Amino acid sequence: ALSRGEAYLFSDSAPDTTRIIKDLGFSEADAMILSNSKDFRVGGAPFLIERLKPKKGYYSGINFQGFNLIQSYLSNFETVSQDKLIVVGESVAVLFVVPYDDSRGFSLSEEQNSVLTKFSYKDFSISFGSDCYDECEDRVSNSDLSADVFVMPFEGQCGDKAVSTYFLKKINSSINLGRNICDNINFKISTLGLKPLDAKGVVITSDGVSYSYYRVVNSG
Repeated sequence: ALSRGEAYLFSDSAPDTTRIIKDLGFSEADAMILSNSKDFRVGGAPFLIERLKPKKGYYSGINFQGFNLIQSYLSNFETVSQDKLIVVGESVAVLFVVPYDDSRGFSLSEEQNSVLTKFSYKDFSISFGSDCYDECEDRVSNSDLSADVFVMPFEGQCGDKAVSTYFLKKINSSINLGRNICDNINFKISTLGLKPLDAKGVVITSDGVSYSYYRVVNSG
């Protein structure tokens, strides 16, 4: 959303995000991106589409249940079939990175088809890992996802879906955001000399050159 010369970027259409957008009084948006059809990614999408009426919409177009359930809201959304760079205004660019634009095509797993995004504002950038792990990481390895800030896949959880050291090194972000980051992920990030940060209540601001963050008290 753009307001008074400022740009606002929200991650996820989950209840927390929909509540914040409602509380802040936003009523329009330049674009909405649905990275995959898992319920915690698209559950609040109908509310946001109705409220914000995004000028542009993007998603993979894959025939998964989550997208099928909200199909009536996606008639004006554009499918992202390959890596794509779009420019919003004079200083904002969005890079879509998809794993399925090679000869192997779509995976049977929703997460492995996640659309990753890299937002750039002048010299500042932030990459969103969506739910990309394992096979998906390998398939996007040639794309430039390096950024100042990285929002980790699955919010930095452990187990089979944990972000790999290889992927962390590739993106090389000074700040790596996640929710409930476990000791294993903390160790991986710290070993690389990077900073792990619990994403709950964190607000990042940037003038396009430098950036800073603060944590909202009582963020829920």
